[in-house]
Amino acid sequence: MGPFRFEEPPAMAVATDKNQNHRKMSKQFSHSLDLIDTPSSPTEPSAPTTFAERVKRWSGSKGNLNKTKSQEEMIESLSEDSLNAKASTLGYDCLIKFLTLGDSGVGKTSFLCRYTDNLFFPTFISTVGIDFREKRVMYKPVDEDGKTSGRAQRVHLQLWDTAGQERFRSLTTAFFRDAMGFILMFDLTNEQSFLNVRNWLLQLQSHAYCETPDIVLCGNKADLEDQRKVSYEKGQSLGDEFNMPYFETSAATGLNTHMAVEKLLEMVMIRMETTVDYQLSNNNMNFLHKNGKKPLSEASKQKPCCLN
Repeated sequence: MGPFRFEEPPAMAVATDKNQNHRKMSKQFSHSLDLIDTPSSPTEPSAPTTFAERVKRWSGSKGNLNKTKSQEEMIESLSEDSLNAKASTLGYDCLIKFLTLGDSGVGKTSFLCRYTDNLFFPTFISTVGIDFREKRVMYKPVDEDGKTSGRAQRVHLQLWDTAGQERFRSLTTAFFRDAMGFILMFDLTNEQSFLNVRNWLLQLQSHAYCETPDIVLCGNKADLEDQRKVSYEKGQSLGDEFNMPYFETSAATGLNTHMAVEKLLEMVMIRMETTVDYQLSNNNMNFLHKNGKKPLSEASKQKPCCLN
């Protein structure tokens, strides 16, 4: 009998060849990305700075990558802000919490999706309990002439989405006191949701941080003009009655969604600045009073609503 010789089975040999080919292709892919990120000459375009640009540049240089129209639109939609929002390590100057209120089905969730992500889902999914979304914005104070005054502030917005059903009412009211502003919403195609706005205002007076919190009133689904049940005059009259700015909004088209939130943010920031000014003034008056120079005036004893 001759010497024993072990031979590798053909199947394993094929698998080994596939692994080697896979490693070779991976190296070629990494090398391709490195070539893209490092221009070979000063006349070539600068290196891509975002993942979307890298994918787009690489896919354009390789003819064997078949992109569909939806993939192209997805790459285009990956803006610089959306890519870097979650990965950003920058801090913020203040944290603001807003709460959306209104009957079930008026479009609170769709409104927040449109504002935070610029998305709209036509299917209706009822919110269970409470949920929230986040967004970073820059607040620039504006004077009476419409000019920017003061330092711009980085604001981290937390927008809490509440369930409108009665069975969740005890849960949602627990969040009222922590909120600094409220988006009170009704459905322009549902008159009952408009009539229930007064009930929501009573809930706010009982559970919010004060009896006159900052509120914006939104009549949603303005795009369904042929199904409208509540006129603009009725909504504006209710807003004037309770000193609430009124907006007709549409989550489907994005009508006035940003404007309503920005107005509420402006109201809250003005209240905060007023509170800070009051505290500084009161501290100075207390210092003078302790040193026997001047007693506290009656005006300085009146607290802003949010300090009660």
